[in-house]
Amino acid sequence: MNAHVSQGGWPVLVLNADFRPLSYYPLSLWSWQDAIKAVFLDRVNIVEQYDRAVRSPSFEIQLPSVVSLKSFVKPTTHPAFTRANPNRLRALVGTFAQANPLHFHAASGAGYAFLGDEVLALDKANPTTAARLVQPLGQWRRYDAARQGLMCGALERILAAPGLSPNTYEMVAKSLGRAS
Repeated sequence: MNAHVSQGGWPVLVLNADFRPLSYYPLSLWSWQDAIKAVFLDRVNIVEQYDRAVRSPSFEIQLPSVVSLKSFVKPTTHPAFTRANPNRLRALVGTFAQANPLHFHAASGAGYAFLGDEVLALDKANPTTAARLVQPLGQWRRYDAARQGLMCGALERILAAPGLSPNTYEMVAKSLGRAS
């Protein structure tokens, strides 16, 4: 599919079959036209939708905002991105969580699960950076009840992980309003 996203708007976040983005740097986005084509070719599942629809004389379909591939695609490694570089990791994951509200706060909770996975993966190697990445989940009180539950669920999953570093444990416990 075409990686170009038109200026007309309505970009679609593309997730692999395991619900991780196809690429992180740059983030995998398709135009809405490419996403609808993939839906009709039965290559993707729609995870989230915009409130806008496209119509033809014979059908109507909501524009997808997040799709997941039906078949897993082995991720390629990008030489500019590595989890070993905390600045690049924080720039990528932190930007996704703080500057991409449409996809981070998707009603499915996929953005929260992604951030939780990244915090847990990073915690063993760099607990300070992992603890800093928890911050967007700690703002759960600002959102509707459904998202509050999903965000708290991601925090609880992090908290329950065996071998969690003291730094990350403290940030998650504070985010949940518990004494550390």
